[in-house]
Amino acid sequence: MPRRAEIPKRELDPDPVYSSKLVTQVINKVMLRGQKSTAEAIVYSALERVGEKSGRPPAEALEQAVKTVTPVLELLGLEAFRTKFVRELSTGSRRIVDLACIVAHRPNVVLLDEPSSGIAQRETEALGPMILRIREQLGAAEAFGRGAIRDLGEADQQPAVVPAGRGHRQRAGGRV
Repeated sequence: MPRRAEIPKRELDPDPVYSSKLVTQVINKVMLRGQKSTAEAIVYSALERVGEKSGRPPAEALEQAVKTVTPVLELLGLEAFRTKFVRELSTGSRRIVDLACIVAHRPNVVLLDEPSSGIAQRETEALGPMILRIREQLGAAEAFGRGAIRDLGEADQQPAVVPAGRGHRQRAGGRV
């Protein structure tokens, strides 16, 4: 960090294959120890497969994926972790990233078996309100394993509980 002058932000050049700055960002994120040609080979082969499977131009599919994921990151409060590798996150943050992967697919039902196991108390307390936000945003129902209900606090207004493979609705007074 210089003492006097500010370092100017460098403008990214678009990649030579797709002419996309987003592809350049992905290549730079994949790159380890300055091995840019290896990172390019990995990213370009992945983009080719995406193009084959989706039937769309690969750079367009990548941009659509970023547009799909951005609201999910905002919904779950993961903006601060956007540029981090998953291996750098705590166990609780990894669970939230797993939940974000599920939410990005817009499911009708979310099955959570002990979503709070192995995470810190603070992260467990934040999980209940987060599940409520997901319920409001997606309109999805969620089902929990019996042990998860006590951990989630206010999120368990009337969740479906699945004990020993049989589903039923649990209320304060008993089963329905």
